Amino acid sequence: MQEAAAAAQRLTSAPEFSEADVQSILPSLATPGRAPLVVTLVEALDAHGTASPVTLRALVLAYEQVNRLSDARKVLERLASADPKNPEHLFELARVAYKTHDLEGALGYLGHARDLVPSDARVHFLFGMVLEELELPIEARKSVEKAVALDPRNPDYNYALGSVILTTREASLAVACFRKYVDARPRDPRGHFALGVAYFAAGDYDNCRTEMRGISNDPTTEAGAAYFLGRIARIEENLDEAAAFFERCIRLMPSFPEAYTELARVRLRQDRVDDAKAAIDRALSLDPKSFQANSALLAMYQKTHDSRAEEQSARLQKLDEARSKRQELMFRSIEVKPY
Repeated sequence: MQEAAAAAQRLTSAPEFSEADVQSILPSLATPGRAPLVVTLVEALDAHGTASPVTLRALVLAYEQVNRLSDARKVLERLASADPKNPEHLFELARVAYKTHDLEGALGYLGHARDLVPSDARVHFLFGMVLEELELPIEARKSVEKAVALDPRNPDYNYALGSVILTTREASLAVACFRKYVDARPRDPRGHFALGVAYFAAGDYDNCRTEMRGISNDPTTEAGAAYFLGRIARIEENLDEAAAFFERCIRLMPSFPEAYTELARVRLRQDRVDDAKAAIDRALSLDPKSFQANSALLAMYQKTHDSRAEEQSARLQKLDEARSKRQELMFRSIEVKPY
C-alpha cells in the first residue's frame, strides 16, 4: 500500500497529470481499502480545477469510505450547485447528512428533491422516515402514505407505513399494511413479526399467536415472539406459561427491560414478591425511566403496602407514558431506517 501511495504521489506531481489518467486508474481502485489512493488522486486533480463530475462522485465515495463525511458533503454541495435540476445529488446529500446525524439537514435536502420530483415515491418515503425519527408521526404518516399511493405494491413502503401507523395506535390499519408486506415477502420473518405485533395491538390475540408461533424458532425473531406469546399467556391468565416465555425472552435478549417488567407482573400475580422485585430491579437498571417498569414497581409497593407507594406514584406521573408504550409495543424491531 505504501508503494501504491508513493506511485500516486508521483503521478499527481507529473506535469502531464490529467483527468484521463485518473479515469483510467479508478476501476482498479474500486475497493474500500484503496479509497485513500482515490482521495489523493482526485484531490490533486480538483486542486487544478480539472475534476469532472464523474470523478468528483468517485471522490465522494472515497471520502465516505475513509469516514470523511463532512468533506463528502461539501463535494456533493458543489455538484448540486452545478447541476441544480438533478435530484440524485440531493438524495446523496440527504443520505450523507443522515449518516452524520443531521436529520434537519437531511430533511431539507429531501424537501428540495421533492420539489424537483414530486411524483417520485422514494422521496416521500425517505422524507417520511426522517420525520418519524424527528418524532413527527402525523407528518411522517402523510408523507409515507403519499409514497404508497404512488407505488402501492412496494412492500417496503407498506411496511414503513404500518410502522408509522402503529405509533398512532390505529392497529387495524397497520395490520393491512403489514399483511401486504407478508404477501409480497412471505419468507421474511420480520414481516410476520410486525404483523403479529399489529394483531396484538388490535387485540386479535389468536392471529398474533399464529404469527409469533410461526417465527418462534427463527433466531432473528425468537426473542420477540417469546415476549408477545408471554404477554398473550399473561392476559389469558396462563401464568406459568407466560413466565416461561418471558424467561426465554430474557435468555435470548438479556438487555430488553420490558421482558423483566412483564415477568415481574406475572410474579406479582403469583404472590412471588421477592422474584417480582428482582425482575423490576433489573428492568430499572436497564431503563430507569421506563414507564412500564416504574408502573410495576408502584403495583408492588401497593400490594405490599409499602410507604414508598405515594412517592412512586408521583414519579410515575412525570414519566412519558406515550413514548414508553411505543418502545414497548414496537419492541424496537419494527422501526424503519431510511438508509
